Amino acid sequence: MKTFATIAAATVVALALAAPASAGVLAYASNTAPDPVNAPDYLILGNGATSLAFSVTVPKVVMITFTAECGFGSDKGYAAIDILVDGIPVGATAGTDDAFCTGRLPGTVSGLGMRSVTVPLPVGPGAHSVRVKAYPVGAAGATVWIDDSTTIVHD
Repeated sequence: MKTFATIAAATVVALALAAPASAGVLAYASNTAPDPVNAPDYLILGNGATSLAFSVTVPKVVMITFTAECGFGSDKGYAAIDILVDGIPVGATAGTDDAFCTGRLPGTVSGLGMRSVTVPLPVGPGAHSVRVKAYPVGAAGATVWIDDSTTIVHD
């Protein structure tokens, strides 16, 4: 005859094995100060820092989300961002073929709006660093206006 403790222990083990993996936030930063950029430059992610550190103990795929209010100071071209991990541009954000936000439409005051991008990245065990670079494309010297940003690394 099985005891209550044995049945309870078996139930706990069964539930633990059946439970889905949970995602957790590995690092995050927010910046509520405007961060205008006129040439390629790293954005302030939080507390005056232009990088965000995270670490993992086993190889895994992490998700990096960058959300910000974005505007572009020209009706020609657009603002692009690169999310970099350990100095290497990640996924769809690498290069200039990825408009994060576009400029003013003729007859309007601003193209300002909240934008977000999430990219997956497999990483190995150890410490890693995230940076976000913004730059104008197609309108040299135009201002990329980034404000109210949040950067999140989660698994």
